[in-house]
Amino acid sequence: MFPGSENDRSAQFARVLRALDPDVVCLQEAWRGHGKAAALFDSILPLAEGRAWQHHGILDNAILSRQPLTRVATGKFEARQRRLRGHAMALSGEGTASPLYLVCAHFESLDGVEHREKQANMIVSQLARDQPRGLPPFRTPVVVLGDFNAVAGHSSRFLANLREGRVAGRRSNLDIGLDWDGSDFRDALPLHNGRGKEFWTWRDDTSGFEPAALDRILYSGSVARLEKAFVLDTTAMSEEELSAAGLERDDVLLDAARGVHDHLPVVADFLTGAAALSASARGALIFANGFESGAPCIRWSHWERAGCEY
Repeated sequence: MFPGSENDRSAQFARVLRALDPDVVCLQEAWRGHGKAAALFDSILPLAEGRAWQHHGILDNAILSRQPLTRVATGKFEARQRRLRGHAMALSGEGTASPLYLVCAHFESLDGVEHREKQANMIVSQLARDQPRGLPPFRTPVVVLGDFNAVAGHSSRFLANLREGRVAGRRSNLDIGLDWDGSDFRDALPLHNGRGKEFWTWRDDTSGFEPAALDRILYSGSVARLEKAFVLDTTAMSEEELSAAGLERDDVLLDAARGVHDHLPVVADFLTGAAALSASARGALIFANGFESGAPCIRWSHWERAGCEY
């Protein structure tokens, strides 16, 4: 995503970022660091009144937010070949009408099943340990997202453990999930451009692997309502849609000549606060830049391979 880097895709990244106009972003493979990522966001999508994008991260994970990030935490461990994997955690918008607690994670790839399970156990343990201590604050919506590397054909037990709040397959003594009402986290599983049947987030027709939903957005549905979610696929948009959004057809492709998509941007709009619990509010929302007055809505966005490769 950085200009001048190898396989420079900075122009594509800038168009996508402006089109999505997100409130909070989770990046993986942002190897130049979350500080430089925030500076890039300031240049592409500057905030009003001289404010700067806030940032937090660890390793290649980066959280970028329009709102202040507080109660930050991280987790990391050694995976295969002594490679470090980890996740960043932060509360966005503390003290506002729409606080959200974010866990931005990058899991081990391919057949690294045991390492994906280990990281899922770490995240569940951190959330279960910190909730009684007010991290995140009581009834604050929680979103766990990123590149889960949920590879088809390999065990998805780690994903079930994350959703159900299990460590090594077992819940706490209370036998409840991590959502505030004791239920499981929900999986957004968005469709391409919010329509049709396709929901894969990664594809490489030269690799021999089937397309798969490697990237996920899990959330606490008792206190946040998913209003809209989609996997941005510019290759499936009409000319009119592309023009209206200021996008080009190949903007989400890693290598258009070879048909390599790699990871696509995954987007979700959440309604939080009292309006999230009111069914009568559903038909009366007017969104503007991800917010609706009196009924806060936050646009979360995740994009893999947004680092030096772009």
